[in-house]
Amino acid sequence: MHYYRVNEEKVAWRIVDDGAVMVHAETSAYYSLNETGTSIWVALCDEGVTAEHLAESMRERYALEAGKLTLEIESFLQALLEEDLVECTAQLRSVRPEGKVILGANKSDYEPPALEHFGELEKLILSGE
Repeated sequence: MHYYRVNEEKVAWRIVDDGAVMVHAETSAYYSLNETGTSIWVALCDEGVTAEHLAESMRERYALEAGKLTLEIESFLQALLEEDLVECTAQLRSVRPEGKVILGANKSDYEPPALEHFGELEKLILSGE
């Protein structure tokens, strides 16, 4: 089983409005997440979580079917891995007492989790844009 968690040593992040913004410390690349992606990101912050647990929680939160949702979450996690924003490990750091990921209040509108890459923050600052 694979557990995903935020790469705390390399990523600084904040929640702004309903989305997260992140900066990778080594590459200075900066990113944003939509609301669904931010919910997943918050679940990845405290300890490792599996893609299966995320999918189960998202199904309950949005009352969705498993197939497409699981693929969207796996694709999202892969994108985070490719950008070195999360780590994948074989062990948990700690266990949630309920054994379940909590992704916030129920919402009626679902959008697939999305990561947007904006480039390097250093280049943007130096360009004066």
